[in-house]
Amino acid sequence: MVDYEVIVLTGSLGFATTFDNIYIKLVGLNGSSKRKCLWSSMPSFYSGAVSRFTVTCPVSLGELLLIEVDKEHRLLLPDMSWYAAKVEVTSPEGDTYHFPIYQWITNSDVHRFKEGEGNCCKTVSSQSLSRKKQSSSQVQSAGRAGEATASLLLGKRGNCTLFVEPVLTHYEIDADVQEDHELQNWIKEIFEHGFLSNNNSGIPQKFTTKNEMVKFVTMVIFTCSAQHSAVNSGQYDFGGWMPNSPTSLQLPPPTTKETATEKTMLNTFPSVNTTVHAMATLWLLSKESSDRVLLGHFPEEHFTDKFPRKKIMEFQEELQRLSAEIKTRNKDLDLPYTYLDPKVIENSVSI
Repeated sequence: MVDYEVIVLTGSLGFATTFDNIYIKLVGLNGSSKRKCLWSSMPSFYSGAVSRFTVTCPVSLGELLLIEVDKEHRLLLPDMSWYAAKVEVTSPEGDTYHFPIYQWITNSDVHRFKEGEGNCCKTVSSQSLSRKKQSSSQVQSAGRAGEATASLLLGKRGNCTLFVEPVLTHYEIDADVQEDHELQNWIKEIFEHGFLSNNNSGIPQKFTTKNEMVKFVTMVIFTCSAQHSAVNSGQYDFGGWMPNSPTSLQLPPPTTKETATEKTMLNTFPSVNTTVHAMATLWLLSKESSDRVLLGHFPEEHFTDKFPRKKIMEFQEELQRLSAEIKTRNKDLDLPYTYLDPKVIENSVSI
């Protein structure tokens, strides 16, 4: 018999606690463990908890590929959702495996999480398991790290693929992209459910080349971070002065120049009540979120491999240089442009 040490970390979010039974199953190259209830005489899955358990198997499972986690309601207790942060498993050989989760588990379904990815999957084939740290996991690494954004902001560095391509090094030829079923299902789901299978949306239904994939990942990163900051963050600065962007007009705008007077302008502008509501809306849209996460910072530990962690560090250093350059440039401007300073750009849309 061999023992696996299992450490379960519950997130520190509000209402992350559950008193339901939590079950785990370890899946390795050489087999899997039995489904085990992670039971303790003391509450184990409260907000911020770090709980230790032992899973015993007849023989070693070999390299661990994934874990299966599910939640079972306890009678006489409220059925509570659980925010799982991550699971760490130490094998009898002394190897430690990291399974990032960072999501709510709300039902009794079995949730599968791959080592080092934090990507929940419904079905896992033996082929996809054997490539667990390659293929689509590296697309997710590129997406979360946002490596492409630095080159998009730094025009002098050239095109935006400078950082995306190195992260996706596993895809050596176009056939690697075409044969990655998880990657193809990812873009198919975006096309079908995100864009309702609209052929005119510009979103591909599948990836046929590596360049196509790199372009799409780059577009997603840039749109959710830098572009959103550019179009959103300055709304109150420029729209808060109502004449710059009145939300409504009570009279038609003049059709000839130099015919408008102060009286006609005041009669045309929206009422004070309407203006106040518009200003409040713009202020809320432009306001920094209290829980914001700046570009290049990742409080959730989704990455365990050395390569993506190295690329994140390089990305952060590049952002620091860019921020310093923007601040220097802004010193000589009567109206500084700050919305593409990495110090104010968030990793993703947060309103």
